[in-house]
Amino acid sequence: MKQWLDNGNAIGSMQSYQPPRDESLPILPSKEEAQSLYPHAQYFGIIDGPDNLYGLSMNSYIGRDYPEGSVRGGNFVSHVLALPASDVDTYPCAFINSSSFLRWIDAETVRNPERPQPLDEINLQPNASGHTLDDICEFLDDDSHAEMYARMLTCLLTRTEGGYPKKIIINDSEENFILWVSALEYALTVRQSLDWSFSFYEYNPANASADVIRATDFMQCNLHDSLLSAHFIFDPSKEEMPQLDNISEDLDNFVDFVVTTLRYKVTENLISFRDFLNKISFKHVDSSVATAYTLYSIINKATYINELDANHMAQVCDILKKYACESQSVAFFTVAVDCMSQCRLKDGTLNTLVTALANVVETTPSLNDAPETLLNILIEKFTQVGTEQAIYEQIHALAAQIFKAPRNVDAELFRSIAQLQSAKLQLTNNPKPSWNAYAYASMTAAALCANKPTNIPKGVLGSAMLSCFDNITTSTTKKVITTLVNATNATQSVELYQHIIRSLHADLDLSIMFDLLILEQDDRNRELSKATTNHLLNAYLQTNNIRVACLQSLVDINADIACNFITQLSQYEQTNVLEYANWLANTCNQLPAAFVKEYGQYFAQTTWELPHEDLVTSKKLLQILANIPGVSDEWSITALEQITQQLSIIQTQIPTDILNWMLKIFTYFKVETPTKLILLAHLKLVEQACNEAHKNPLSAELRTMCKQIQLQSRTLPLNQTTPQFNQYLSMISQNVASVIFINEYCTDLQSYAVPQHLKSCLVSCVLKLIVEDENFENSLLLLAIDASLINKENLFSTQQLAGFFAKHLISKKVKSSHVVKFCQNSAHMKKIMQRYTKLQKGSFPAKTFDEIMSKIVQNLEKYEKENPTFFTSVKNFFGNNKQK
Repeated sequence: MKQWLDNGNAIGSMQSYQPPRDESLPILPSKEEAQSLYPHAQYFGIIDGPDNLYGLSMNSYIGRDYPEGSVRGGNFVSHVLALPASDVDTYPCAFINSSSFLRWIDAETVRNPERPQPLDEINLQPNASGHTLDDICEFLDDDSHAEMYARMLTCLLTRTEGGYPKKIIINDSEENFILWVSALEYALTVRQSLDWSFSFYEYNPANASADVIRATDFMQCNLHDSLLSAHFIFDPSKEEMPQLDNISEDLDNFVDFVVTTLRYKVTENLISFRDFLNKISFKHVDSSVATAYTLYSIINKATYINELDANHMAQVCDILKKYACESQSVAFFTVAVDCMSQCRLKDGTLNTLVTALANVVETTPSLNDAPETLLNILIEKFTQVGTEQAIYEQIHALAAQIFKAPRNVDAELFRSIAQLQSAKLQLTNNPKPSWNAYAYASMTAAALCANKPTNIPKGVLGSAMLSCFDNITTSTTKKVITTLVNATNATQSVELYQHIIRSLHADLDLSIMFDLLILEQDDRNRELSKATTNHLLNAYLQTNNIRVACLQSLVDINADIACNFITQLSQYEQTNVLEYANWLANTCNQLPAAFVKEYGQYFAQTTWELPHEDLVTSKKLLQILANIPGVSDEWSITALEQITQQLSIIQTQIPTDILNWMLKIFTYFKVETPTKLILLAHLKLVEQACNEAHKNPLSAELRTMCKQIQLQSRTLPLNQTTPQFNQYLSMISQNVASVIFINEYCTDLQSYAVPQHLKSCLVSCVLKLIVEDENFENSLLLLAIDASLINKENLFSTQQLAGFFAKHLISKKVKSSHVVKFCQNSAHMKKIMQRYTKLQKGSFPAKTFDEIMSKIVQNLEKYEKENPTFFTSVKNFFGNNKQK
């Protein structure tokens, strides 16, 4: 510290003195003149630095000329006392003009070339003639002084607001300035009086470091100079003081408190407040003092908590949290709880207060019994007639914050109240339940949550689940259930039920148990039963892992509800029908056999009615549903027939495995296979055989399929009245025509791909397709093959075959002369005969062929004669003789 002081750090403001520049003052004053005419510059305040020193300085003008012979004045003696601020236990104003200060140095000492000895150790003495608290009270008894002091104190507490620190400049006598400073210091504690500085003389106040400055005639500027316009100017002689805006109500209240106590000499109140500030270690000198005063007023019941808004309450609680000692925290808690027990607080104020009080309890050991205190108040309020709900809820909100896990206020309150004979859940005929009913319901829910066993069973009755709880919880829950079910006011019972469900905090086990307990009772309260069922249904639909257990419980209570739950799931959102069916089958295996046997077919039917348009899904769905217990063979057959109805006899895109499965099912159930399936299976076989012929014309599989086609066609239920007959025959014709020249098996297909009575129709259709292909060589080859059928099977006459062929040639605008010319070409006919022999493994039917060709030419010539203009445009039909 010595080195720090020797360096002169941070004490320059205390050692400086700018003599007044006044021509009326002597340049080389005598001692008497210097002491009486020149102002003494006393400066008291904290010295900037690491050691938290408080400085008291007296700077006195001595005017000595130095060196000898010069006429330069301006010398002054500066006496600075620096001591730890923590050692200052008296208001600094007591040391103004203290005799301990050195005010003068004689000429001999000044002129002595030797360095003077250090001053004797000083025992700092208060000014014997200093002002007492009574003097301050007397001074402020003057109305003008009281008003000005109130404004001055307000300025002191707000001087740092607005971003620019302002000074308080007082234009008054030194005697009055001492009184002003003393009054400002006495308003707060000694510790706070050290937080601001004051000065008796500053040549340039605008640049001074002091907070409170006495204005003198020797200043560089006057009070109204622009240099001082930003500061607080007080001129008592002219009753001038600054105008203040936006001063808070609590600051006004605090200032009024200080002025009143001093003016009317009720100083014990002020002393009490200062003691309070000392206890809470509060040392700030700003507007937060007013908040501290509000806290003091609350503890002393001069201010009521219900008068504070949320913002003000937050400020008070902040002071409490930061500075209050344990005894004050306890006092505040006691007063606050007492107020909450009697007065309704604003929502914002309540929330802030609850948070603050919870913190107080947590950090104050002597408030360990706070939970029990609040519990007793809640019991009293709950059982007391006429207690407002808001009052109860205020205390409950605080208790809920203070009770720490595993303790739960509602659970403990529940246990206490459950043992009181006067406490029960009462429903009246009022539109809404009483708050007591809500509170009792909340307690019941809390008790269920707090006492929930770890091994609560699933898939059983609600009563079986409840039996796992302790006796008090079980008996009280039963009473609540009975009251809800037997209530004559259904609206109230539903509202309380919903309140209990919300109070269970989404605990599915407990809410399901509570729902089951209600549903186990008779449904005299239909509104309650409906609300309960809907709640349980929503939980069931939204939570996959509870569904089976939920259904297992419901089956024993009400099978119809369980049935409804199962079908409801199928309609929930966008349920995948196969996923649902698999779930249904799995679930049915876990439910009582009697229930599944009774409702199984109903479940199957409702599932079958869900949209499933494609055959693959229909097959899989039916396979699942048919295996559910209780589903009859008749139902499965009906479902299969419904699938069949979706098909047509020409729907060959149906997967083969599905078609075969359907045929097997009808066979399994020994039910006549629908004609549609038989025809479709036959067409599919023809199609498969033709595909095999293209890929592997010599395969044994092809031969097998052709034999199967021949065998099936004998009893094929196909005739010309069959729906879609023409399309069906056309599809067979197209398949046969595509392979007819591959080998003898394929050639013979047109003879046995359809029943005997329809062979001529098929031959005609195949012949037409080949002619339309515009390859005359192929057309004549097929004609020869068909001619052999006349000889073998006598399907039709030569005249009929010639008519078929001529008709198709005419449709292609082929002239008789072209036909004759082509047939007279030996090379062409030789090639046709060779192909026939290789394909049919026999001799060419020349006689029948010639007879048919003769009749074809006759038919063409006849048509040409009757339609002379028909062949004006003839296609080059005979130019395409390449074998296809």
